[in-house]
Amino acid sequence: IRNRRLMQEALQHLVQLLPMANRETLNALLNFLTEVAANSEDTKTENGEWLNGNKMDLTNLAT
Repeated sequence: IRNRRLMQEALQHLVQLLPMANRETLNALLNFLTEVAANSEDTKTENGEWLNGNKMDLTNLAT
């Protein structure tokens, strides 16, 4: 499917066809990967110390 909107709708329909347990597992996995990506960069604490990020940004997670 070349049309992005139609592809998104088709994917939503496919997910709806999954059994509830599989949908919940997919949802938990996607939430976890969102958290991983959110912590991919180095951050500075209030004390001025640097916390290393996990380096798993969206590009790395997609491969």
